[in-house]
This record gives sequence, C-alpha cells and structure tokens, in this order.
Amino acid sequence: MTSRLSIFAKIFLAISGLAAVPLLIITALLVSTYQNMIGDLIIRVLPVATPDLAALITGTMARVSLDVFILVAVIILISLILVVFGALYLSREFSRPLNTLLEATGHLAEGDLDVRLESSRQDEFGGLALGFNRMAAQLKKARGELQEANVALENRVAQRTAELEVTNLELQASATKMQETMRVKSEFLANISHELLTPLHAMLGYAELLHEGIYGPLSEKQNDAVRRMENSAQTLRRLINDIIELARIETGRTTLTVEPFDAAEMLQDVLDSLRAVYGKKDLALRGELAPDLTEFRTDRGKVQHVLFNLLSNAMKFTEQGSVTLLVRREADGEHAVLEIRDTGPGIAAEKLETVFEEFRQLDGSTTRRAGGAGIGLPLTKQLVEILGGEISVESRVGEGTTFRVILPVALDVSAPPRRDALLPNTSFRAMPAAGGHSRIVLAVDDDEELLELLVAVLEPAGYEVITCLDGDAAIAKARELTPYAVTLDIRLPQRDGWSVLRELKAVPETSSIPVIVLSVIDDRALGEQLGAHGYLTKPFDRKRLLEELDAINDNHLVH
Repeated sequence: MTSRLSIFAKIFLAISGLAAVPLLIITALLVSTYQNMIGDLIIRVLPVATPDLAALITGTMARVSLDVFILVAVIILISLILVVFGALYLSREFSRPLNTLLEATGHLAEGDLDVRLESSRQDEFGGLALGFNRMAAQLKKARGELQEANVALENRVAQRTAELEVTNLELQASATKMQETMRVKSEFLANISHELLTPLHAMLGYAELLHEGIYGPLSEKQNDAVRRMENSAQTLRRLINDIIELARIETGRTTLTVEPFDAAEMLQDVLDSLRAVYGKKDLALRGELAPDLTEFRTDRGKVQHVLFNLLSNAMKFTEQGSVTLLVRREADGEHAVLEIRDTGPGIAAEKLETVFEEFRQLDGSTTRRAGGAGIGLPLTKQLVEILGGEISVESRVGEGTTFRVILPVALDVSAPPRRDALLPNTSFRAMPAAGGHSRIVLAVDDDEELLELLVAVLEPAGYEVITCLDGDAAIAKARELTPYAVTLDIRLPQRDGWSVLRELKAVPETSSIPVIVLSVIDDRALGEQLGAHGYLTKPFDRKRLLEELDAINDNHLVH
C-alpha cells in the first residue's frame, strides 16, 4: 500500500489542487496588475526622461519583472511541494490504521480469533479498533461455546448411538426369540394336532364302519348315536384344522395346489357337507351358480374351506329363513363373485370392523346363543387373500348379513414354492403297472389304532394288510414283499414320510410300487413331486381310499 498513492492521498491531492487554483488566479492577476502599472509608468516617464535614464529605468523594470516572475514560480513550486507532502502525510495517517484493520480482518477470516488492534488512539480509528476487538472477543467466545456445544452434541450422539445399538441388539434378540417362539409354536401345533387328530380319525373311521354295518347291523337309536358322535368329531376336526391352517399362514408355511376343477361339483360338495352338519335346523340352504362359470383353476381345498366357513357361520347364527350361496362371474370375466346371504340377526355397524379380527367374538358373553373360537372369519380372510382375492361384509341388524368374496377364476402362481432341497434331480417317467403281491397293502403309520382301522377297512375289500410303525421297517418290508401299494403317513419316528417316499422311488426294486400318502399334513404338491400315486388327508374317506387302490393299475406319472 505504501508503494502507491492511496485513495486518501489522491483525495488530498485533488483537494489541494482545487485549493491552488484560486491562488494561481490571484497571483496571475497581481502579476498582470504589476505589469500594467510598470507599463503605464514607463509610458509616462520615458517621453520626458533622458535616453540614459530611460535605458536605466527600462533595464531596472525588466529585472524587477523577472524577479517577480521567479518569486511567483518559487512560491508556486514550494506550495505544490507542501501540498504533495501534506497529502502523503495525511494519507499515511489515514491509511495505516485502515491497512492494519484490513490485515486483522484477514487473520480473523482465516480463523485467528486472537488478533487484536492497538486502541490507544483517541479518534475515530481508536473507536473502530475497540469495536473490532470486541467483535473478535465475542467471536472467540461464540466459537468456544460452539465447540463445547459440538462436543456435547457428539457425546449425546455417541450416547444415543450406543443406546440404539443396545436397543437394536435387544430387538434382534427379541426377533430371534420371537422366531424361535413361532418355530416352537408351529412345532407344538403340528405335534398337538397330530396327537389330537390321530384318535379323532380313528373315531371317525370306526363310526363310518359302524354305519356301513361292518360289525353287524345297528338299531335306529344306535345309528343316531353314532351319527351324533360322528358330527361332533367332525366339528372338532374342523376346529383343529382351522387352528393348524391359521398357524401355517402366520409362519408362512401354507402351500397352494392350483388345479382345474368343476365349479358345480365343488359347490355341491360344500352344500352337501353343510346339510349333513346342519340338517336338523329349519333353514333353507340354497345355491345358485351362473351358467357362464363352469370351471375354476385355483386351490380347490382352500376355496371349499372359505365357502364352508362362511356358510357354516351363516347357518350357525341364522335361526329361521334361509342361507343362500350365489356364484357368478364378475364383469371383467377374470374374477368370480361368491355371495353368502343369510336372514339372521345381522351385525351392528360398530362391530363390522372387528369381524375379521382373530379370537374376537361379536358376542363374548357367557350367555351367547352360538359358540365358536373366533378364528373362522380371520382364517377365511387370510385364505381369500392368499388366493388373490378380497372379502367384504354388509349387514343390518334384524335384516341379515351378506359376505362377498371376489376371487380370480384362474389363479396365476408365477413363482411356486421351490423344493430344490428335497428334489435334487427330478425327472419324469412312465410308471409300469403295479406288480408284486397282487393284494398286499403295506400300511405305514405310527398310530396302531389307525393301522387297525386300515385293516378293518381294507380286508373286507379283499386286501391283505401288512402294518409298519416306522420308516426303516417300511422300506425293508417294501423290498421284501413288493406289495400292491403302500399307504404312508408323513409323521413317523426317526425319519419322516417324505424321506421314506423319496427312497422308495429312488431304488429300482421299489420305484414301481404305488404310494398313497395318508397324513394330517396337507402338502399335495410336494407329494406329487416326490412321486406319490395319491394323496389323502386324515380323516380319510374310506370310499376314496378304495377308489385309489382300485385305480392303481392305471398309467400315471411319478417323480
């Protein structure tokens, strides 16, 4: 800044220059007046003066004029020099504190908050220095507080992060525990359902044998008692199956078996089952199927389950009037509408939102007119959603209730469950006609009561039944006897029925033996992939079992 003229120097020079203009003008006027006076004097004196005197006067005037001009020039030069030096001095006096302030500001901008200015001057620059120093001190204080706040914030963040990590670990532990609980729950339900359903199946099987007169004719009262027992057992079986299915859905273990089936036949089966259960109620049970809807392609068992639950629920709460099932094709042609209408008491508007909640009863009092565990409608809703549909309900108190289900006519399952772990090398081949001992059936089950029931069912039909209680013995017996067919339970000690079925189909000596799965586990798709000839769920239908055995010699595909 000292090597050049500062802005203040330029200002002072400009002001001094402007101030020198009047001085120059006045000097020029004085010189001009002086010259006029000298000229006038010469004009007056010279005519009367002698030549020598005139020459002397003229020379003297010339010297005086020259001296005056020199004096004026010297005065002007000295004035200019004084103006320049004064401007430089004043500029330095103004520029030095400003330059110092500018340098201090640069240090401040670079983060040096300890910079301070000399504030001893008693002028405006001293006040400016004091203001700068106060600003720097406040900035330093604010930075210190900000650093402290940052440290405190970092500590809080670190503490919060540690708390979140602990919380995440606790959540992970809880999730792991919950998964383990779900697994244990699933295993418990599977085990308890097997323990509950196994004797129940035996009861239903023996009740059917009694009805058929296998053990001799029954009186009318005996037939009625057996029928009551059978109905109660069927109700208990349905409740257990609902609980099992709900647990499967919650644990993601439910499966879909998509196949085409006749709509009218499926609906008739549902209505016949309901009439058998609620035949004594004075209700009209009607079904109407639109003529343009003849076939479904979806999971028949789950559709039947949905309809049975909704119709059973309607008939349970309806004391008089009718229950109607209406099935028609939706306007888009790709969906079917299934409506279940009843003339029952209806549902209050404030309770409609809770009808699909698990374990919720619309009437939870001890004096309610109809029973139930509160899982039928929640299970139905989940089954409908699994089938790609939706369900809704409309009701008015005293006028009845309508449940409306919309399902795809053809369910598109683009990604069916993989079974790679169970089926490492899957291939298809034509199964030869059954060979071996023509009427020997190897029955494999861990329940002796059920094995005795199979003996009672099959021997009157001309079959010889050989029983086995575990999988290893069954494989050995199959190799030894080459039976006409094998009935196989999935839940077996030591090894499950899936591994037994896979080994039977993998060994040449036993690969041609038809295997009919007979189990509470409903996984028809896996059974077919592993090569099962038939798949029946307990409690099995005696006629269906005999039909499966009679059709053994038909050609079919196995894995």
